[in-house]
Amino acid sequence: MEQMPLADRIGVTHANGWYNLTEKDFMTEGVDALLELGTRVIKVWAEPKHYPYNSTWPETRTLAEFLQAPYCRQLFDRPFTTFLIEAFPMGLHPGTQDHEFVLRETQQQLHDAAVWLLKTYEGTGKTFILQNWEGDWAMRATLDPAADPSQAAIERMIATANARQAGVSCARADANARDVFVYQAVEANLVKRAMDGHPSMANDVFPHTHCDLYSYSAWDTQGDKDLFRQAVLHLKDKAPASEAFGSDNVFVGEFGWPENLPTPHELCRKHGLPRTGGAETQRAVTANVIDVALELNLPYVVYWQIYCNEPFDRDRRPATANAECKGFWLIRTDGTKTPTWGYLHELLTQESG
Repeated sequence: MEQMPLADRIGVTHANGWYNLTEKDFMTEGVDALLELGTRVIKVWAEPKHYPYNSTWPETRTLAEFLQAPYCRQLFDRPFTTFLIEAFPMGLHPGTQDHEFVLRETQQQLHDAAVWLLKTYEGTGKTFILQNWEGDWAMRATLDPAADPSQAAIERMIATANARQAGVSCARADANARDVFVYQAVEANLVKRAMDGHPSMANDVFPHTHCDLYSYSAWDTQGDKDLFRQAVLHLKDKAPASEAFGSDNVFVGEFGWPENLPTPHELCRKHGLPRTGGAETQRAVTANVIDVALELNLPYVVYWQIYCNEPFDRDRRPATANAECKGFWLIRTDGTKTPTWGYLHELLTQESG
């Protein structure tokens, strides 16, 4: 894979922040903050509820209609090179039991969304990655990592991943567009458990798919640099190579560290992290993850996130003080910036500086 500037590889998520700092619509507020940071890679969610402040979203029935909403059009016109979009078929009833219908709707909606992106942004050189979220959780009826998924759930996930890919691959053939790129990715999140031999996205889904890209939501290993490296290598071993990215088709879709939840001293010592926890640990984890991502030639590594989405009390929104949030942020509730912001800003702008 041809080496890209760091600003085109290191990205940040903007989704469901628990506060806002300006009078702008919330999508634009986060976009402006990330452009100031220096990244040209942004991750967003295809759900209006994640962008509530100063915003009036139109009613949308399909993924393609959502992407055509004015706030999204404004986003896509900004100078990012890559847009990662958590994208799912819209309008399906949560209790739908007809899996064949869900597969058809999934393939069709991703196809139609991809065709629109390809035709609308032809000639711009922009890249759009449509992905799912944390497939290991999706295969479980619980957020208990020890509850292994059933074989039926694994087979449904394989079929879903391949239906998503079929929609995007067919869209590329149908649109026949030039100088614009739409890819599809599926995500694993319990890779440490996969390395221990348990049923998982990595072990039981990835090898039976043919996706463009494979994402790792790296919360289970990111605190230990060596373990994180092993997890990425495990994913690279399990993910089939793709035509677009070859064997360099695994990336980090989520990683981060909560500034307001200091790590216990023993855990810091074990993982070689600053014993003070907090902001210092957040910066250290970020540097370690990015070091490994670049060492292993991952195409993207995406930090979680610009504004914290996790308050201590979900009944209070918006948050009005830093102490009300766990601290998954680069910009705090009071508008101050973290040391991790400074680290990323220097890294992202040094090539152009």
